[in-house]
Order: sequence, then structure tokens, then C-alpha cells
Amino acid sequence: MSARLALATDTSTRAASADTAARRMNSGSARSLLLTLLGEFVRPGGRAVWTATLVHAMGGIGITEKSVRQAIARAGASGWIEAHRVGRETCWSLTGHGRRIIDEGAQRVQSMSRNAPWDGRWLVVAISLPESHRPERIKLYRALSWAGFGNPMPGIWVNPHTER
Repeated sequence: MSARLALATDTSTRAASADTAARRMNSGSARSLLLTLLGEFVRPGGRAVWTATLVHAMGGIGITEKSVRQAIARAGASGWIEAHRVGRETCWSLTGHGRRIIDEGAQRVQSMSRNAPWDGRWLVVAISLPESHRPERIKLYRALSWAGFGNPMPGIWVNPHTER
């Protein structure tokens, strides 16, 4: 289990990784940046990452320690990551749910960067949820945004990728 929980401690590797992440990310919430960091550097190796490493890396791109710790706590509460205690320190590994979210996000980002010609068709979703279902509506709207849909007018969501 210690090999699974191990994280490369080579400071030059971590510094280079943080620099690469900083260039790729110019804005966003601490939670979305944490997800990007996990997807870019933790998911590929399948290893866990120390809390201190996340705080250091995200601090390097301007996120406060308090915001990083809050993002980690929320990601854990959402089931994206799970904690492993090693003495007084904690490291985090992606859950199956977290890996799926990262994989879906990567697929979405890659599909947007393809240079395939657009066939002129739109995927249109019409939604009507009353105010009494506000929490469900917000959750649905977030999911549609995550899937790359735009919202040109109330209740209408569109996407040029009809395969979604």
C-alpha cells in the first residue's frame, strides 16, 4: 500500500508540474483547478497525493491555503477523492467517481479542440422546471454546462456536438 500512496518527492518535478499547470490555467474556482490538477498529475499515475503537495502546487498558481483546503474537503465530501492517513499526514486518492468525472471532462475538452468540420446540426434540449424544483434545476443546469451546452434563452440548451 505504501507504493500506492507514494508520490514523487523530487522537487524539480513538482516545480515543473506546478509551472505547467499555471500556464494551462488562467482562471477558475479552487475546486475546478483542483480537479484539473488531479486530472493532469494524479490520474495518469494512479497514485495518491499529499495535502501539502496540493496546497503548495495550488499556492503556486495563486490559490490561498484556506481555499485549497476547502476545495479538498468539498471534493472529499462529493466523493471525488478519499483520504488516507499516514501518521499525522493525509494523502488523497481519486475514487472511481472522481476518475469518471475527470475522464468525462477530458473527453469533453478534447472534443472541443477537434478541428472536424461542423455539420450544421444542433442538439437542442428544452427544459421546463418550476421554481419549486429550484435545487434540481440548478443541478441539471450545471450538468448541462459541464457537458458543453450553452443557454441562449431560458429553458433552452444547445450544443453543436449532436453525439452527446
